[in-house]
Amino acid sequence: MKLEISIKFIDENGMEATKPVTVDTSVPDFDDFHDVNDFLLVFDQLEKAGLKLRNESFSTALAQYMETMSKKKLHGQQSTQKTASYVMESEAGRLHLHLSASPGSPSVFPAVSPRERLQTLSYEELSTRLCSLVSYRCAADILNRMLHRSQGTASACGPWPTPWTGKGPG
Repeated sequence: MKLEISIKFIDENGMEATKPVTVDTSVPDFDDFHDVNDFLLVFDQLEKAGLKLRNESFSTALAQYMETMSKKKLHGQQSTQKTASYVMESEAGRLHLHLSASPGSPSVFPAVSPRERLQTLSYEELSTRLCSLVSYRCAADILNRMLHRSQGTASACGPWPTPWTGKGPG
């Protein structure tokens, strides 16, 4: 079975402001739910696939929105246009943006150094709160888990609880 998500931005006139983003993934079939004993395992697979798909589709749509917006801000300045790359950390995921910019003109995008990641206000609040409760490595591990990122899976805080028992280390 397949799960498909489509996202598009619609302007105030009801017109598509960006191209629709459609992504899909495989999910467990109805027949994979056999009995009470495997319900939580199969549901966990379904839930993780859906959350990963949601994050992927929304972050792709956000990146497309930002790139379209950056081009519209430069309307009429095409001859001096160049592209600036950003990596933005957000609750929607890690966005890799390639935004149009014009040298010497004011930009709506904050300046960052080449290896610096721009953090949204929501992401910054979440990471700051986590770092005040646990170590930086544990906070990074928790953020990666919450955002369903594959990187950082070797936990500095010990293994995550297994979905079928709810028990963690110890």
